[in-house]
Amino acid sequence: MESEFDKAGTPVERLDDPTKTYRLPPHSEEAERGVLGCVFLSPQECVPLCVEKFRDRSDVFYVLKNRAIYEVVVEMCDSGKAIDVITVQQVLRDRKQLEDVGGVAYLSALPDAVPSAANLGYYIDIVREKHALRLAIGACTDAVARAYDFDGDLPKFLDRLGGDVQKVVSGGIAGQNSAPRTPARVKAASTTGRALPSWPASASSRPMWSSRTTPCTAST
Repeated sequence: MESEFDKAGTPVERLDDPTKTYRLPPHSEEAERGVLGCVFLSPQECVPLCVEKFRDRSDVFYVLKNRAIYEVVVEMCDSGKAIDVITVQQVLRDRKQLEDVGGVAYLSALPDAVPSAANLGYYIDIVREKHALRLAIGACTDAVARAYDFDGDLPKFLDRLGGDVQKVVSGGIAGQNSAPRTPARVKAASTTGRALPSWPASASSRPMWSSRTTPCTAST
């Protein structure tokens, strides 16, 4: 392995070896902030779509402070509480988590991180993709460890290995065969009388709201 030197002259290994475990897993902090920014700009439309696409999982967010903020937002939506920077800030402060997520400055900057909430689908796609890659890395890393320790029936081992990889390929961010959850306070669109447009199948090109939901409460 080739080495380079830092400013102090200490040799450091280069990071061009993909097998090195100290590399950060795939993620996009910018896309995660984009999702949260859209949520603050238009919580009524954005939260239900996030819950649907992320299938009630918060670990799609790699950055822990973004994950914590998302969990609070979904919980507030479930409870029918108003969602904006101030209300989320207060919940985090009450839980003594505000400074852990970057404080008021970080929360306040999130709505300004995106030009409009219309791009939510694109940010969701990126976050889902990075999460799927992390799942793939986890499955492959586990397979490598099991291969080193292997002592038994090789066909069964290979079948299990193929099954683990297939879960990532077919399951995406779901990981399990679970149906997407709708926030508890979100009611069926059929009860609202609101006309819903048709859209293409692609999540990134369709409107932000789900055809089966109406918004949770937003601050006015």
